[in-house]
Amino acid sequence: LDPITREFAARFKLDDRQHGIVVRKVEPNSPAAKAGLQANDLIISYAGKPTVDVGEFRNRVAATPPGSQREIGILRNGQRLTLSVEIGQLP
Repeated sequence: LDPITREFAARFKLDDRQHGIVVRKVEPNSPAAKAGLQANDLIISYAGKPTVDVGEFRNRVAATPPGSQREIGILRNGQRLTLSVEIGQLP
């Protein structure tokens, strides 16, 4: 996960006011992969609240009990999508 860079924003023609964090890589068989997240998705919300900062997003996910279902709002190829993810537990 990374913040939006100018290069990313230009490449994907994002508005200067667009918030979110960039998915750089998705590990196979991870909760993210099972939810349908892909590299270059832009996570714009988690559990109905805007996502602006990588650290804040990680803290919110870490505070969610494993096994819980949460919705993640993303932008993919200019389209808004909502994915349902089951929160996993780190080994």
